[in-house]
Amino acid sequence: MLRYTRRVRGLILIDSQAGTEEEAYRPGYEQLRDGLVGPTTFSLIGGAPHASNVTHPGAVNAEIVNLLHRLAG
Repeated sequence: MLRYTRRVRGLILIDSQAGTEEEAYRPGYEQLRDGLVGPTTFSLIGGAPHASNVTHPGAVNAEIVNLLHRLAG
């Protein structure tokens, strides 16, 4: 649980070796997202391991660009 949610803004990328098919972890990811303020998005990038910005740059960069567009809004 986040204590100071008004201070937290930004993009969080979670590298999970469990993969997108591991539903047991999803509630924790959603709780983290729900503790943020401002524009937030929950996206799972299938097959993206650690260093997902290297292995899946298109998908990761698209999420970053979308966030920046919403912040510039």
